[in-house]
Amino acid sequence: LEDAFMPALFKVMRAILSQQTASWKEIRSCVMAVSQVVEYVEEEAWIDQCLDFIGPHLTNAHPRARYSAFQALGQTAYDHDPYVAENHATTLLPMIVTGLDDSNIRVATNAASALASMEDMDPDDLEPHMEGLMTRLVTRLQKGETRTMQETCLSAIAVVGEAAAELFEPYYDHILPMLKQLIATPGDQQRSLRGKAFECASLLGEGVGKDIFAKDAHEIMQIMVQHFKAGFAADDQTREYIHEAAGRVATVLGKDFKPYMSSLLPSLFTVLNQTPQEVALEDDDDEITHALVDGKLLGLKTAVLDEMTETLTLIGSLVEALEDDFV
Repeated sequence: LEDAFMPALFKVMRAILSQQTASWKEIRSCVMAVSQVVEYVEEEAWIDQCLDFIGPHLTNAHPRARYSAFQALGQTAYDHDPYVAENHATTLLPMIVTGLDDSNIRVATNAASALASMEDMDPDDLEPHMEGLMTRLVTRLQKGETRTMQETCLSAIAVVGEAAAELFEPYYDHILPMLKQLIATPGDQQRSLRGKAFECASLLGEGVGKDIFAKDAHEIMQIMVQHFKAGFAADDQTREYIHEAAGRVATVLGKDFKPYMSSLLPSLFTVLNQTPQEVALEDDDDEITHALVDGKLLGLKTAVLDEMTETLTLIGSLVEALEDDFV
């Protein structure tokens, strides 16, 4: 791909954009082309060229061009993690800070999403931009302009906190009360946002450690216990968020997590007790994993299998965290 296709692609795109009549539509098309192919790029030199091409369009005058550019940036960072985060953070972070201030909410959301894709940043690269990033992410989160923006901000805050480690401590006391408020907000319409808040709080807790996180961890676990006892609907994504968050909290609290096990384990067993059902031979649904057992074709949703695998991994983490107290 790199040797044959990429030179031809860049030649065409540069020819298009060199024309004086090139509009935002041509710019968006070229940026989207990069976004589509970057997943298949392997050579780091071509990844660098993709980012160099995307960069100038992050501040394009037209919001649709900026939107596509930040989408392409996030896609590149996601597809080539940790390379992008480790080697391009110093260049990209100022652009993301600017993007978070964008007057167009969709552009700002994509800027936050691009940041959330940069999971392996070096704290030294992140430190000069911490205040700018956190101020803007918290402001956007509090405004609540769209649910998507809020959820993306939570993901980005979690990434920043995890990468920053002890550098995040000055922001912890301001962020955690907001997260606990979101976690405690009832209502089915808040499920996804609540799940993201659980995720974010647990990741930040891992970053700052037990001494700082312990009090908040116990408060968060009290709310989790209520969810465990109430049970989860089959389509409630909060369950997966809460289970994963509980595992992180257990890793931080260690043996102090034991009081919550009696509430958590039945919820985990509910996931593991799901069984395959007999399916028709002509059913070729890609979302179902099939197996032939005793002459019967059985099927189970692949997403369910993935959750069961993650649950087994979580139980292993709980055993490790509680040590002999797990028994």
